[in-house]
Amino acid sequence: MFAAVPRILLRATAIFLAGIVIKITDDFLDDFTGSDLAVRRSLAQKLGRGVAAYGLLLFAVAVSLDAVSACTLFFAAYAVGMFKDPNLILPTCFPAWIESLLVTTGGILLWGWQPMVSSLTVMLAVQLIDDCLDQNLDWQEQRNNLVHRWGKVEVFIMAVIATAISLQIDWGKTILVLVLAPVVNLVAEDPRKRRSCL
Repeated sequence: MFAAVPRILLRATAIFLAGIVIKITDDFLDDFTGSDLAVRRSLAQKLGRGVAAYGLLLFAVAVSLDAVSACTLFFAAYAVGMFKDPNLILPTCFPAWIESLLVTTGGILLWGWQPMVSSLTVMLAVQLIDDCLDQNLDWQEQRNNLVHRWGKVEVFIMAVIATAISLQIDWGKTILVLVLAPVVNLVAEDPRKRRSCL
């Protein structure tokens, strides 16, 4: 069915949809952190109880277009998200770092080490950049931010290293993720949310 559609377009669409799913899932989970989100209206909050249904629908489309990219990016986003608070005990009764390790291992077994490691490193880069941009807001809302823990220079160096590794493994996916990440934020994030790298 998609034979006549350029593969790059299918891949870009899959990455964009997976990004939307990751973003609305993250925003929905933030509702349980105790942060004062009442003044914000992200896409996840607008969807309300429909987040799960719409998220699954969008992810199903993304997987239909490019299963490897969509699945490994979602796995990687989950693993990186757990890495920010490694000792948190999750509903599985495992600490976050164990779930992160299990998800990463599962991704490697399912899709191979190269797709998974490239997704893991580019999502780590996106998270580090996001922490830089969100450092002031996260400080106000008392949320975990690696800039507060390690410092801006250290986070910047890690982001550069992670991006370089991802580019070496799969430059096409890396560029698409880095280009589409701001678009995903523009679509799914509250327009009143202010960011700063200062």
